[in-house]
Amino acid sequence: MQPCRVLLLDHREDTRENTAFLLRLAGFQVSAVQEAAEAVNWAASRRESPEPFGVLIVSNLESRGTALELLQEMFRRGVPLPVLFILRAAGRESFSCPAASALPVACCRPDELIEMLRKLLRENP
Repeated sequence: MQPCRVLLLDHREDTRENTAFLLRLAGFQVSAVQEAAEAVNWAASRRESPEPFGVLIVSNLESRGTALELLQEMFRRGVPLPVLFILRAAGRESFSCPAASALPVACCRPDELIEMLRKLLRENP
């Protein structure tokens, strides 16, 4: 079985590199980007490829609004990619927008990343 390809979005270089390293250790193929628009473009361009992304992992974004815009743009462009948000602050937020209900969206703490990623992949083959 081929390893799953994941797309990692994080605007902070240090956490992007650390998270990508952790994902690779867990056996995932990782492509990392810094901007939300870049993530949507990559996901859309690989949608029909032999190796599409299985999940978009979102770590540090500049604002909560960026997260909502990201979901809306993915929905608008027809990119049905599951999204896993890594929440670094206390508590878990929900995303209330039409796109969030149309796309598989999950949230986790950094220490739950690999477990939640595998669960999301099982639930959205």
